[in-house]
Amino acid sequence: MFGKLVKLEFKETAKTMLLAYIFLAILGLLAYGLSFTNISAATGILVFLFVFSAVVIGIVTGLLMALRFNKTMFSSQGYLTHTLPVTPTQLYLSKILVAFFWNVVSFFAAVLSVFAVLKISGAWDEFILEIMDEIGMTPPTGLIILFVCAILVSLFTFLVSTFFACTICNTSRFQGLGSAGPIVIYLLTSTILQIISVIGTVFIPLTLFVNEKLKIESFSISFPYKISDILNESITTKAPIGIGGVILIYAMYILIFVFTLKLLKKKVCIK
Repeated sequence: MFGKLVKLEFKETAKTMLLAYIFLAILGLLAYGLSFTNISAATGILVFLFVFSAVVIGIVTGLLMALRFNKTMFSSQGYLTHTLPVTPTQLYLSKILVAFFWNVVSFFAAVLSVFAVLKISGAWDEFILEIMDEIGMTPPTGLIILFVCAILVSLFTFLVSTFFACTICNTSRFQGLGSAGPIVIYLLTSTILQIISVIGTVFIPLTLFVNEKLKIESFSISFPYKISDILNESITTKAPIGIGGVILIYAMYILIFVFTLKLLKKKVCIK
């Protein structure tokens, strides 16, 4: 039954998302076609609209998925959703997995769109690569993979936070916050998590050292920032990166994920 839920969620969300990607592709093709003409003004406008649309789609997809989650779980449509012979956990997982898929597709569509514009215009080769060569900075493959993984995790944790905000605002205690409630809860949760992350980064003794070429030099069970080094203005070729905050904040997201499932099983109200 879980597979059917995922399939249904894909079917319902694909209608909107595919239209957005088709619109983006048409804009890109039109801009690329006009680049071979002398109509520079129209080409510039289309390129701007293409990049702007790609960025908007990349940002807004997560918000659209959160709105759909709230609508299908807690509005009048929620009565139909909760009559299905499935558990709240299955409902939640099917929605967050599909939302994560579209979030990833939209993000990389935005990145590839911007890269395509830079590459076709020559800015990538003539400007960005030249700067990287001059400063001798070529990100190693390992760091690129780590960065991509961090992006994927960030896209998922954004959904965890927004789904949590929607869920807790549909409990009897927080339902009085109204339609602005999820926004308030999301901003409050994000602020608290950022504070926890900073505290963990500074005070948990787990540190990666990265050199000027962005290569990981070493790992140390020590504090990333020592007061003595700051006071003495010590200069080092290895930049410390505290990873304690990263571990701590991901642990908090796991707790939020579990707490959301608990709320869905017992505490939520349907409007």
